[in-house]
Amino acid sequence: MDKGKLKFFAAEARRRLISHISARIGFILTNDTAEFIEKAALKEKLRSAWEKSPDREEFIERHAYTLF
Repeated sequence: MDKGKLKFFAAEARRRLISHISARIGFILTNDTAEFIEKAALKEKLRSAWEKSPDREEFIERHAYTLF
């Protein structure tokens, strides 16, 4: 069995997921849509955690791994 393709897939999936999570967090924190207004408490929790995080890259990776 060729594990090289699986390793490549996993690495690429990780990179894409981290990229999408980063973009999504940025979008959530900078936009006010009707959906985000309804979930203001969750948005504020995200903003608070984002601001308290000393390492933004680690914050994004942690949330990406939660989804992976």
